[in-house]
Amino acid sequence: MTKKSFVSVSRVLPLLILLGLLLTGCGCKHEWQSATCDTPKTCSLCQLTEGEALGHAWADATCETAKTCSTCQKTEGEPAGHKWEDATCDTAKTCSVCQKTEGEPADHKWEDATTEAPKTCSVCQKTEGEKIVTDSRFTTAANKELFGTWKGVIKMPGSEFIDKAFTGTLELDYSIIFNNDGSYQEITKLANEEQFVQSVEQFYIDQLYKEFTGMGYTQAQADEAMKTTYGMDTKAYAKKLASAFNFENLFANDIKGVYYVAEGKLYSGNAWDKTLDSDTFTISNNTLSIETLTEEFPDLVLTKS
Repeated sequence: MTKKSFVSVSRVLPLLILLGLLLTGCGCKHEWQSATCDTPKTCSLCQLTEGEALGHAWADATCETAKTCSTCQKTEGEPAGHKWEDATCDTAKTCSVCQKTEGEPADHKWEDATTEAPKTCSVCQKTEGEKIVTDSRFTTAANKELFGTWKGVIKMPGSEFIDKAFTGTLELDYSIIFNNDGSYQEITKLANEEQFVQSVEQFYIDQLYKEFTGMGYTQAQADEAMKTTYGMDTKAYAKKLASAFNFENLFANDIKGVYYVAEGKLYSGNAWDKTLDSDTFTISNNTLSIETLTEEFPDLVLTKS
């Protein structure tokens, strides 16, 4: 081999080796890591890559979070920030974008009812109740001390409804509401119905056994006699007798009317165009006393709630 030919071969050989490597690869047994938002598919051994990075899937910024990739959770920038709307009488401070609230609603600023308009909020114009009636007998100043709800308990002897020998007591929750528009409302509800009915049942049981004892019957014999005659024992029969009294319907009521005060007296009735009854009343230490109620129920004490 001549020197000239040797030189030519030495120049060509590296090119052949490089070409061989390109054709056969680097010889690495690749361990591929999946592509991410920022990097393409990559061999963890030789760092060879294939393809492209996935790219971020951006979700727009919200009031409280920055622009965020839903794939890798990377963020960019800052949260958008809330767009607050001031609190109103009925709603708290509120973001117009996400509806989040802060704090509490502002309070209504109520103006008393007049003959022209009902009780009205000067801020939002919301109204409550009715305007004051125009009947010349009703004036706010004269009636103001009565405004509100007065509550008490009426106690009635059960002997008036069951039997003169019955000692149970019937209790009624009584309320009278004087509105600032010249109207009033009385509400009466049975307070101790379950307890009262149980005492009535026991009274009938005792009375029935007492009658049978007077005839020489034992309680067991009395029960047999009741089953023969009425198809039920003494206790079941007593329960049936007690259930015949519908105490809830008997005493519950809701009476409405109109009222006014003149010269220290309370006048009330069904309507302005009807005859109104007169009552003497007193208010002392947050306690109301109405003559006709006190005469009928001496123990009734009405306290403003």
